[in-house]
Amino acid sequence: MIFEGSKLDVNSLRITIYSGTNPVTASSVKYNINQNSVSYLTGDGTYDVGTGAYYPDVTLPLGLVNSTNIDWTIIASGVGTFTTRQTFTIYSNNLVTANTDIFSGKTKEYITLLRYALRDFNPDLYYRFNPAIDPERNYTDNYKQSVIWQDQELYYYLYLALSDVNSKPPLTKYTFDTLPAQYMQSFMASAKYQAVASKALNWAAEDYVFNVGQSTVSIERQDKYMRMYEVYFAQYQTLIEQTKKATEKFVTLRGKYV
Repeated sequence: MIFEGSKLDVNSLRITIYSGTNPVTASSVKYNINQNSVSYLTGDGTYDVGTGAYYPDVTLPLGLVNSTNIDWTIIASGVGTFTTRQTFTIYSNNLVTANTDIFSGKTKEYITLLRYALRDFNPDLYYRFNPAIDPERNYTDNYKQSVIWQDQELYYYLYLALSDVNSKPPLTKYTFDTLPAQYMQSFMASAKYQAVASKALNWAAEDYVFNVGQSTVSIERQDKYMRMYEVYFAQYQTLIEQTKKATEKFVTLRGKYV
């Protein structure tokens, strides 16, 4: 993510020039960073030896946010003169990505517990094997954390999970404040399967197949989330059955719970 006032480098924005399949250096590379045809920053691209790419070695002004263009004008031997445009987003330093302040009490506690259960406290910094997007930023600030699920989303899945628990016979009327501790595992298992199912829905639109020579590459992240969904759903069914039998008083009619 690129924030207002941040310094751009080769990992932020870059362009590589090719002649056929071979990268080449250019005699002139100029950039123009603009929004809505208004130019904000111009200059010469800086060449990075390690990547063979050019990038704008510049600091973005504060207040420049939202969708932004960088127009490149390039002159290179064997390629000629051409222009190209890249579009990127500059985020506000006040961006709210994980705001727990709008929730309180048990609701806030459950959102925090569910985020831990999903290993979703700033995955770019803590849980992935690649470096953080910007390791120099202060990720302890909750408003700038990178998360997969927003708090409002997790609240919705917790709400559905509570409905799951209450609707499993025998029926109950628990709230976030009155849910017994013995229901915590089944409650969280339900919330987890709701969360990963939603992410599978997102990835359904992103899956694609393309050909590389005589090979076919298939990108199907939806399937991974669906497998997690199946695991969490089975876990929930086992746990809620055991907990209801151990906790609630059953009245049966012809072998069925009522």
